[in-house]
Amino acid sequence: DDKDKRLISTLLETYVCPDILSPSYTFSSRPEYFCSNAETREEWLEFIRNLPVTAGPEVFGLHPNANISVAVREARQLVHDITTLIPQAGGGDTEA
Repeated sequence: DDKDKRLISTLLETYVCPDILSPSYTFSSRPEYFCSNAETREEWLEFIRNLPVTAGPEVFGLHPNANISVAVREARQLVHDITTLIPQAGGGDTEA
């Protein structure tokens, strides 16, 4: 459909373009994401090892505040999970 075509077109414009050959071209606002000129397997592995372990939202074209939305959702889920673990008050007598 039209949305798929638009997505594919955007991906191709970003990742398969003449600008990728420029040493200053990056895939995002983060300078770590560029097209390496590595040639050997070892050079590629070293390049990959030097990439950040976690990628920020800007790498995926999202606003940096996307992290806030994720953190809020995770915090709400954590509070919900913790509250389900709290024992509910029983109505009966318990004798030890």
